[in-house]
Amino acid sequence: MRVSKLFCFVTTLYHLDSESVEVGKAAIGNLLGGIGYFYGQSKILFPQPSKGRRWDKHISLDIIGHWLDLMNIDGWIPREQILGAEALSKVPEEFVVQRPSNGNPPTLFLVLQDLVCGMMRNRFSATESKEISTFFERSYGRLEAWFQWFNTTQSDCMHSISEQLVNKKESGKAYEETAKLLADFDLLNKMHYDKDYGAYFDYGNHTEKVRLRRQLVEKNGNQPSLELVREVLEKPELGLVPHVGYVSLFPFIWKIIPSLNVHETQYRA
Repeated sequence: MRVSKLFCFVTTLYHLDSESVEVGKAAIGNLLGGIGYFYGQSKILFPQPSKGRRWDKHISLDIIGHWLDLMNIDGWIPREQILGAEALSKVPEEFVVQRPSNGNPPTLFLVLQDLVCGMMRNRFSATESKEISTFFERSYGRLEAWFQWFNTTQSDCMHSISEQLVNKKESGKAYEETAKLLADFDLLNKMHYDKDYGAYFDYGNHTEKVRLRRQLVEKNGNQPSLELVREVLEKPELGLVPHVGYVSLFPFIWKIIPSLNVHETQYRA
């Protein structure tokens, strides 16, 4: 409803024709995200749903459930789902095979948070809230496995958590303590803010001394072909990764940064 009113206002203000309005609606729709149905098998190198969308409640729970169904025994969810011939035809070969060491920014948590906050703020009926609660109860084991996968395999990125919780013995309070740490603005700035760049960065093994070089590569016994191969010229070291990405936006998305005050002014880019 709000989107429809907005388009009516913009149409009147700029005297847009119906075709331009439809193009605008399509652009906004693509920006917000879409829902697709795919089937087939993923190519995984040995042995995230990263993106979830808040649509109709039942559709949202169905989508979340399908993502969780993709989880392996270690709690890892493949970063990309490239299923079927059509999807494969649109993805470069080097990105098709999924590696369990690669994790995607856990944006699915945003959808889960939205559902929980909706229940807390009575946005759902009693029946709907019960349905959502039942879904979370059934999904708890997988959600916990997924979180633990992030907290162990991506330990460099989440170093502030592991350092602060190393002496905690009461497992029942672990999640509560983790939530408090993640919401600690001063700790966030200490661990992830780069004053020189004026941005929040990831933390992990990194080097800028990398280049792409054309080399002859032989695959599956076929004739060698020239391909771009990544070369690392300097050993990666632990530290902030000076590249803006999803991680840079999470302090804003999660509303960790307080309303405009002395601290925000000091740390604002």
